[in-house]
Amino acid sequence: MSSAIVYSNATKVKQELEQDTQSLLSGQQSYLYLEPRLRSNLTRLQSLLGDLESIANREVVAQKRQTTLSRLAALRDGYTSLSTIVEKFKQDEQQRMQEEQRKQLLGENSIKNRGNTEKNTILMMDGLLKETDVLNDAESNIERFIQMGRGALDELYEQRSMLKGAQKRLLDAANRLGLSKSVIKFIEQRTVTDRYILYGGIVASIVLMTLFVYYFG
Repeated sequence: MSSAIVYSNATKVKQELEQDTQSLLSGQQSYLYLEPRLRSNLTRLQSLLGDLESIANREVVAQKRQTTLSRLAALRDGYTSLSTIVEKFKQDEQQRMQEEQRKQLLGENSIKNRGNTEKNTILMMDGLLKETDVLNDAESNIERFIQMGRGALDELYEQRSMLKGAQKRLLDAANRLGLSKSVIKFIEQRTVTDRYILYGGIVASIVLMTLFVYYFG
């Protein structure tokens, strides 16, 4: 292939690149739209420049070789300028995409954090409701045991009154029957023992209720 044909093809590719880069600079087209054609033409132009250099090196006539080398230098300058412009737009596009991805990630993280906050709030409310139920149950149980303790104390007081009455009746009967003093003394000692049992039951009930309120209240 002659140098004239290679030069002509290289010039056409260079002109297409110039038109596309001008569209980029003016904002008429986006880099993503022109990227495939830009890359293809840059690769093609680089290949044609290599062919033109090979032809110049093989040229026997000095004048023709010099002309070809001059054309090659001009085309290479154009290739360098065009590839620099394309590379800049490539970097700008990559930066723009990274920025969009970052904003998208921040948006997703914001939604995720908001969802976690709502979930934590719901869990906290559930925990408070459960704790309230437990406290209500404990309060009901304490109230029930207090009522039971009061009932037990009332029964003990009633038994104490009954024992006092029974003691008095027994002593009166013993006096009427003329029982010995030792028998009467035994009855009195038994009454004292019953009284201790009564007081012990009262104290035990109070202690049990206090321990229950302390550990379960």
